Amino acid sequence: MSSIRGPRGMMKGPVVKPKNAKKTLYRIWSYMGKRKPPLAAAIILVIVTSLLNLLGPYLIGVIIDEHIIPKDTSGTIRMSLILAGIYITTSLLTWLQTYLMVNVSFTT
Repeated sequence: MSSIRGPRGMMKGPVVKPKNAKKTLYRIWSYMGKRKPPLAAAIILVIVTSLLNLLGPYLIGVIIDEHIIPKDTSGTIRMSLILAGIYITTSLLTWLQTYLMVNVSFTT
């Protein structure tokens, strides 16, 4: 069992984990009320932006291997525009996710 450190490194007591995590999450979810839809949307946006963040470096590798090394200028430009679109979309979705979470936290 691990302990939580308080101010100045003092121990506050043991960390107690829930006995039934699924039931605990369900109970917390039931307290959310009208915050459920924006919270669910934010969770979906976290997943989508995470996948898009993984896609960026993958496409950079594809651009280098299939377009830059063979000196395919038109393919490099096309793929670079797609990559820019992915990064812009990721930025906008991250902003939307943050906006939703701020509204969830301030909604009473």
